[in-house]
Formats: sequence, C-alpha cells, structure tokens
Amino acid sequence: MARGVAYFWGTLLCFLEVVRQEGFQGLRSPKNRSLLGVNEDFEDKRNAEITLLDGFFFGSCTIVALGWSTMRERTFCIIKPDAMLARQEGKIIDALLGAGFDIVQMRLVWLDRATAERFYEVHRGKPFWSELVELMTSGPIVAMVLEGENGVAALRRLVGATNPRQAERGTLRRRFGTSTTRNALHAADSAGNAAVESSLFFAPEEME
Repeated sequence: MARGVAYFWGTLLCFLEVVRQEGFQGLRSPKNRSLLGVNEDFEDKRNAEITLLDGFFFGSCTIVALGWSTMRERTFCIIKPDAMLARQEGKIIDALLGAGFDIVQMRLVWLDRATAERFYEVHRGKPFWSELVELMTSGPIVAMVLEGENGVAALRRLVGATNPRQAERGTLRRRFGTSTTRNALHAADSAGNAAVESSLFFAPEEME
C-alpha cells in the first residue's frame, strides 16, 4: 500500500513537470509516455496498485489512484435571510455536516446595501437584481466557507436548482426555499468565485 502511494505521487509529480515544461501536448511523446509508465503493455496493468488511465494524457485529466477519484475542495455558502427568518439555519447546517462538509469558517452578519450590491455585481441590471439585494439586506445571514470532496460541485448538487419548485427532492432549496429569490441558500458556482466571495467576509489569515 505504502509503495503504491509513493509510486502514485512520484508519477503525478513527473506528469506535472512534463506539463509545466512542454504543455499537455508533451504527454503524447513516446519518451514521456514511457517515463509516466504508459506503454504497449498498458492494458495488462489493470490490476496494478496504481493505474493512470490513457484518457488522462489526452484531455480527460482523470486520475484513478487506489480507487480515489475525488479531492477535498473549499467552497462558499450563504444561508439567506428568508431561511433565517424561518429559523431553518440549524437544519441547513445539520444537512451540510451530514453530507460530509467541514465548516472552515462561519459568521453571522447583517449585510449593508453596498456589500450586497458588490456581492451580486454579476447580476446588476437583471430583472431580479433589486429584489435580490433587498432580500439580502433584510435580515441576518450566515456566511460559511465549507470544505468537502469536490466541494463546489457537491454543494451545488446538495443545494439544488435556483427555483425550489424545479429542484430535486431532498435538495436544500426544495426543502427550505419558497421562490426563485427566496430560495434559502447561495452556493458558489466555481472554486474561483468561492475564493472571491469568501474574501468579502473573511480575512486571509482566517482561512489558514
């Protein structure tokens, strides 16, 4: 097991170095394929401790290592004022923890208008923008940095569709939302946006 893990990390570091120096196209060269253990006998290595799928080298970037195919990732979430008014924050936090998320940081705050407008700047000019800003400044919110396996995508699945009526059964918006605007939660849609949104509420040293 330990030998397999060491082999995996060694191979991964070689892969990253090839990409750094030559780009993804460099993975096509026979020299680099040999270096990374991809050769004519590749199909005979399915039972090896570590398998790097051929698709990894030609676009899918999928690693299967000792059965692991996920990674822990941070994301950002807000429990909105409508859910707070309905006293659902405890149930929502329980659901997040039950789904395997860790809470890295959490803060209860009442947004001023300037911060709410900045947070939803991407939606400025859309028909629902004013209503959304009004909602987000109407009461306290809970801002959270969460961490979990494939955190951004996993949280988006758990939260559900924007419209609670269209969200799948069991999702948090289906359970606690009442309209497209009053849909209980906000969930970051990418790791980059999660970092930007988190920075509005938490200092860098709080994220360490």
